Amino acid sequence: ASATAYLNWTPASSSTAQKWTWSGWVKRGKISTGALQTIFAQRPNAGATNQTGIWVYITGSDQIDISGQSLDWLITAPVYRDPSGWYHVVLSVDTTQATASNRMSLYVNGTQVTSFGTDNRSSITQNGTLGANLANPAFIGSTATSYLFDGYQAEINMIDGQALTPSSFGQTDSATGVWVPKKYSGTYGANGFYLPLTDTSSTTNLVKDNAPIDATHTAANNWTPNNISLTAGTTYDSMIDVPYCTGQTGGTQPSGNYCVMNPLDCGSALLTNGNLKFNNNGSYLNFARANFGVSSGKWYWEYKTTTASANNYAL
Repeated sequence: ASATAYLNWTPASSSTAQKWTWSGWVKRGKISTGALQTIFAQRPNAGATNQTGIWVYITGSDQIDISGQSLDWLITAPVYRDPSGWYHVVLSVDTTQATASNRMSLYVNGTQVTSFGTDNRSSITQNGTLGANLANPAFIGSTATSYLFDGYQAEINMIDGQALTPSSFGQTDSATGVWVPKKYSGTYGANGFYLPLTDTSSTTNLVKDNAPIDATHTAANNWTPNNISLTAGTTYDSMIDVPYCTGQTGGTQPSGNYCVMNPLDCGSALLTNGNLKFNNNGSYLNFARANFGVSSGKWYWEYKTTTASANNYAL
């Protein structure tokens, strides 16, 4: 968030706003900030009428908030404040449904959320237009430089024209019992897209739409990166920290869910860069523990001191 990093794209024309599915994986950085953090948003242009925007937030109290242009459709009763794990968030919309509560469904890690502190789905008009897939600016990680997301995102799918369940994008690992991604094999629709966010040959390729071109998806919907860096060093933004594991290949580190510093257990330290950078924040004695425990096997912890003085050093 401190780097104002986000992605944006505006569809050339409107498509199906009555049925669509958003699927994405997020790993939290800053927790309980008191401010909204945007996972995904698509909002009307200035002066637009009779159109509803859609915002998928994490609230300052760590709930998931699905908002329209003038009200909150859903705010979860559960909170999501684990900085060590990946959350799979699926929002499925079908306004053609006769029952209002079926017009919007939210799933986290493969399970439908049914407990809400706020539930205004009765206000969703049957066959109404609901935000996504219109010719309006879309954002990942912000709403045009405000309400910035802090953390990681991976494996993002937007399906235009279908209201799907998490089984299209994830599955339970038979060995571990953990919910993990799987590649979506269906059609994407005109304004759908697939962002694996894994091609580090350039920032442009990093945010390229990888959805297959077919009769429903005739052109790639490529995004624009903002303040995303692939320059080696502390500003590098494409991590191997992801909700799946590719295994060891070519002598490089395998991708997977990696240990970072724990924002829930760090004294008054300032953690940034996806909880990979530590600043003692003016305190002589400060600390940050890891968000993974160690119980067996072989492990190591590696760090680099970038700034130090006689009374400011790392152990």
